[in-house]
Amino acid sequence: MRNPGIAWGARVVVAVGVITAALAACEPVIEPVELPLNAALLAEDGSVVGTQADGGPYSDSPPAGSEVTIVRWDDGAVEELASLGPATEVEVTAQNRAGDIVGQFVRDQVRQAFLLTNDGQLQVLASATSPGVHVPRAIDAGRRIVLTPHPGYGTYYSSTQIWDDGIASWPWLHAGFDRSNEAGLAVGAVGASSGKPSVWATGSLSPVSFSDRVGSAQAVNEKGTVAGMVLRPGTNQRVAYLWKGSALIELPTLPGGQQVTVSHSPGSLNEHDELVGTVTVNGAARAVLWREGEVVDLGTLAGGTVSRAAVVNESSQVAGISDNGYHGFLWEDGQMTDLGPAEEILGLNNDGAVLGRTLTTSLYWPAP
Repeated sequence: MRNPGIAWGARVVVAVGVITAALAACEPVIEPVELPLNAALLAEDGSVVGTQADGGPYSDSPPAGSEVTIVRWDDGAVEELASLGPATEVEVTAQNRAGDIVGQFVRDQVRQAFLLTNDGQLQVLASATSPGVHVPRAIDAGRRIVLTPHPGYGTYYSSTQIWDDGIASWPWLHAGFDRSNEAGLAVGAVGASSGKPSVWATGSLSPVSFSDRVGSAQAVNEKGTVAGMVLRPGTNQRVAYLWKGSALIELPTLPGGQQVTVSHSPGSLNEHDELVGTVTVNGAARAVLWREGEVVDLGTLAGGTVSRAAVVNESSQVAGISDNGYHGFLWEDGQMTDLGPAEEILGLNNDGAVLGRTLTTSLYWPAP
């Protein structure tokens, strides 16, 4: 294929490096495969997990009374993993490397979170507050699940739950965590209004903020490196950072950069501590890759003025969206390949296969 001991601190180190820019050269479009499901997750082996209603894809929410199933697509074949029965607002949100899957659905006007284990057991998750308030967002190797409040509920429920072996805990008010690695290190922010970037380790009763600056932690890799955004002191300007257990390392921006956004997609930070996101320059968002203390401008597809990077794999390939009619792109070594029409990029594996979708269709681009 192409494929934690932690020391706490808040010292800031500014990364020094030459800021580089890459002009994207467009290559021929990679022909996508239209998937017969509503795709959600791309696995490292190239398989795709998603849902069907009455054996096929659907446009927005499953039609009333339809039989909804969780399925896996692999090289043209579709395998049913579990049935949710008649359900609406179905969302498959995360899976771990072992193939355990989490998500949510609504049945009889009650929102329910679920765990589908890799041996086919479907379990509705208990709640520490009220059923249906929280949505699973991450699952680690030990099936510890991070759940965040559904946006339709008020501030009373504005805190993360951790579900572990049948027990849901709600030990910390105003804590927002929605990513974790396989070891169970969850990342997010703590604070009612001005949150501070924080981590929550497996076995800890409460999270720990590792910086006094306003911001959040948005990604974590298997080494425990954390990435996110914080405000520059005394300003409303966001900057990207890496945190490796001691110093908060502020990452550079593009010349004239006005605002920074770190991608919140799973896969935005790889094991080489390379991070993707966007930097706004003269009012236009530019896809960027931070690596080795530098920021690389990924450019746009031909005719585009805006681009946004979503995910980066272990080969430093980047997938995202450019605005020439909303096309997906795959970037590698200064070359940006046009993937054709796409509204959202959902995943990129280490072979270079890409998962995405338009408003009506789920798409899979095979590895180049």
